[in-house]
Amino acid sequence: MPAPYKPGHGLADYDAKLALWRALLGATKDDFVRRVAQGDKRLEASVNDLEERLRSWKTSNPKESDSVAFMQRLAEVLPTRGRVSGELLGPIPVVEYAALLPAPHHDLARLILKGYGLSFSPVALTPFVQPTRQHNRNGHFPIWVYDSNHLETIRAGIRKGEIDQKHYYMDPDSADAWLSLVGSAPYGAYLDCLDSLRMLLEAPAWKEVLVKEQPGAVVMLAGGGAPTKDVLLIKNLLRTLKDQHQLRYCLMDVSYYMLEESRRLILEHLELLGLLDRVEMELVKGDILEMRARHRKEFHTSANIVFGITGGTIGNLSETAFFRSLERVAKAGDALIVSADTWDSPPAGYGDTLLAQYDNDDLRNFIRPVVRRVLNEMNSDMTLENALKNVVFELPERGNKLSDIPGSITVTAMIKADEPIRLFKSTRYQSDKLIAFAATHGWNLKCQIGSEHFKQFLFTRDVAG
Repeated sequence: MPAPYKPGHGLADYDAKLALWRALLGATKDDFVRRVAQGDKRLEASVNDLEERLRSWKTSNPKESDSVAFMQRLAEVLPTRGRVSGELLGPIPVVEYAALLPAPHHDLARLILKGYGLSFSPVALTPFVQPTRQHNRNGHFPIWVYDSNHLETIRAGIRKGEIDQKHYYMDPDSADAWLSLVGSAPYGAYLDCLDSLRMLLEAPAWKEVLVKEQPGAVVMLAGGGAPTKDVLLIKNLLRTLKDQHQLRYCLMDVSYYMLEESRRLILEHLELLGLLDRVEMELVKGDILEMRARHRKEFHTSANIVFGITGGTIGNLSETAFFRSLERVAKAGDALIVSADTWDSPPAGYGDTLLAQYDNDDLRNFIRPVVRRVLNEMNSDMTLENALKNVVFELPERGNKLSDIPGSITVTAMIKADEPIRLFKSTRYQSDKLIAFAATHGWNLKCQIGSEHFKQFLFTRDVAG
């Protein structure tokens, strides 16, 4: 039985956790460190040192910069990426960690834990974070609910030939399905977003915006489902705004389940980092396309705001509806981070490569609940498995008006029934066209950073909403 974790005394449940991590990565004792370091030139050069240090982490925590970087890299290659950061990997009990694994890994986790005399449950028995001042004394926490337009039904979507993408996040299993997709190998966008966000937070333009505008609050729009990115941003703001004792951090999402999953994981990270007292978390359940001018004052309680829409989410929306909604709540002095898939210099065969990112079992599992409901509403005799196999991913011709921004290309997922029904869309942008479009809505570019296929755009607002 692993010994209880003591803060500052090495990785919790060291032996069981290392065995589980190796099994998840298909690694042995001899090649575990090398497997994690692969692709990171700095870590590859330190493999021998890291292998030696790994043995000492049973009794002492990783402290050297490359050791910390190794834990960060490990967090990003494990199936729990997006849920568990490198900082949380060390202290989280192995049973709690295993409970956060996506469903396809449950049998493996059960087998490994059994070998250490531990029971596996996909739902952790006790929360890693205990009730704090973020809750009342009975462990409850507040959530604000915006009165926005009703959710279009599946039946109405079938009639118009397009399913509202909000349905993918309204199921009790949606948060788990989403984080399973994020943790899958084909879904590279999460790591692209995380890497480019780190680059943005080190950029001079970001630091200049913080010094000039002194934001005291963050509002993450469609913010459920990306807790490790939230923690990255929180840490940066608290470090940069040294005179700011407390940061308001607001998640706004149409899905209660996504909000709750993110809230719990963010608080676990903040408690571990000793930052809970400096962050005031707020949850807002509402449609980010339906924000109203009356909400501007509620967001701006004391200072300017950093709005964010990360993970390429803007590519799933009507860009016009998004910016018009944001105009109603933003003020001069606010900042905006937009994470977007881009295609500025597409290589030969780009379309086939792009479609291949979607044609995989993890994505089909994510859309499974909605496809089931579509079949039920249509009284179809097609089995769910056959329907999922026959989902077609397409790249319609440019100019088809699937995006409001000129020059964009949009991947669609179609189910072929009596009439084709679009299950979702995901847009890639030409950077200059996205920048120009934002400018027409009062947002001026401060910097863009990232790769050719995924970028972070930092804007500021110089006019009132």
